Amino acid sequence: LGTKRSPARVSKTPGRTQEINLYRVSNKAGSSLCILTDLPGYGYTRGIKKGNLAAIRKYVSRYLHLRTELRLFVLLVDLSVPPQKLDIEILEDLRSSGRPFLVIGTKSDRISAQRRNESIKRIRSELNLPTWQPLVFSSVTGENMRTVWLAIRDACQGEFFVGDPEPDPESDVGDG
Repeated sequence: LGTKRSPARVSKTPGRTQEINLYRVSNKAGSSLCILTDLPGYGYTRGIKKGNLAAIRKYVSRYLHLRTELRLFVLLVDLSVPPQKLDIEILEDLRSSGRPFLVIGTKSDRISAQRRNESIKRIRSELNLPTWQPLVFSSVTGENMRTVWLAIRDACQGEFFVGDPEPDPESDVGDG
C-alpha cells in the first residue's frame, strides 16, 4: 500500500512474513495520525513451520480481540486466487469482536477484466461482504490507492464508515 520504499523486508516468495512491522501514518503537515501494523501469518504462507504458523495465528487472534486501539483491520486478498479458509476465519473474528474492516482485492493488474469481475463476485459472496467490498487495488497502476489511504486516514481519526460509502467526487482513481 505504500507510496514510498518500504523499510520492511520483502521476499519474492509470498507468505514469508514472520515479523510485525509498524509504520507511522502522518498527514501532509507531518503530524502523526496513527500507527499502521502489518501482521504476519494470515493468508497464503510458505516456508513457515506449522508450529510457528499456529503461534502466529494465535497471536493475531489475541491481538484482534485485545487491542482496544485498533481502528480498522485491512485484509488483503489476492484477486488471482479463491478466498482462503483463513480469510473467512479472520472475518468471523473481526465480526464477532465488532472490529471495523476493509477487504482489499490486490493484484488487479495481473488478471483479465473478466476474471477480475468473476473474482470480485466470488470473494464478495464467499466472504459475505457489502457491495462496495472488496475494494480493488493495484500498487502497479495506482488503482484506488487514494481511496484506500482516505479510508485509513478516516479510521485513524475515528471516522471510518462501515456502510456503503458515497463516491469520492475528487478521487483520482477508478471506482474499482
